[in-house]
Amino acid sequence: MKKISSISILLLAMLLASCNEDPKYFELPVYPDEMHVKCSTEEIVLNKGIADETAITLTWDKATSPISASDVVTYKVCFYPSTMKDQKSAYIETGTQTTLSVTHDELNSMVARWALPGEAVRVTAQVLSIVNNEQRYVRPEVSTVEFTCTGYEKYPAYLHLVMTDNETGTVTTERLTQRQLGTGIYEATLDMKPCSYHIATTDEAYPVYAQAVGEQMEYVTEGSYTEFTNDAVGQRTIIVDTNNDFNDCRLLQIVQLPTPGVIWIC
Repeated sequence: MKKISSISILLLAMLLASCNEDPKYFELPVYPDEMHVKCSTEEIVLNKGIADETAITLTWDKATSPISASDVVTYKVCFYPSTMKDQKSAYIETGTQTTLSVTHDELNSMVARWALPGEAVRVTAQVLSIVNNEQRYVRPEVSTVEFTCTGYEKYPAYLHLVMTDNETGTVTTERLTQRQLGTGIYEATLDMKPCSYHIATTDEAYPVYAQAVGEQMEYVTEGSYTEFTNDAVGQRTIIVDTNNDFNDCRLLQIVQLPTPGVIWIC
């Protein structure tokens, strides 16, 4: 009887000891960085005047599959402020390419979320390698590189419509505001006379939006430019869309119907 009690006590002690141990979970193996990503510059000040040109280029070495040499390895890249990993940008997939170029505009759109215009911020570029194996999942390799980036103000609170009267040569300025902040679409309704005009971004002579072709605009930081022209007389609404997909200036005559909810033949 004493022997049975001793065995019971021993089993109970072993059970209690096992209950006090931390549970063991399966962990995927971590593979060393084979990619060694590099950035084309250590510090950059972004420039709106060359928004569509390349700002930085990332390059890295090819990663390999630990499962099979025939596995295809693809890559994706994200950016985040080095002190705030939870503020990651969306991932950019590069397929099997081991390089990625980002324009001033693309990088500025990310940096604008993390720092004020003109404020330098330390940015981390992260590359992940994805092993495409149908049988087993492989934890992605991670490679990072840091650089310092200073962004510009993409959408100021308002723009200035600078008009020169065709008859008198008088120069007048009208403020263009965004109906919704952060859209980059500005407008104003005013009485127009025949004139030439451009859109100023500040109280200074440059930078300005001037005419490229038709309603399309060009962003000019120095030198000569082509003014828009207007021959209309009367109330007009000017709409300036500074987004890359449009980047145009339209002068519209908007008909105001007297009674809401009633159909009118114009």
